[in-house]
Amino acid sequence: MSLKITINGEKQEFEKAFTLSELIEQLGLHEKSVFIEYNREPLAREHYKSQRIKDGDNLEIVRMMAGG
Repeated sequence: MSLKITINGEKQEFEKAFTLSELIEQLGLHEKSVFIEYNREPLAREHYKSQRIKDGDNLEIVRMMAGG
């Protein structure tokens, strides 16, 4: 059974369940440089390691960038 989720408006499919931290790593991002909205609710960074992604979840991942 596969896991189907939406990330930034794009439907994606994965073979197994994982945490938000594991997803961030899979996407090649750094945990400290992203902000995640989980099912349309902002999620505090301290929950990324414990929040397991479930089938049908909707994620918005925003990368913070330095600039000036």
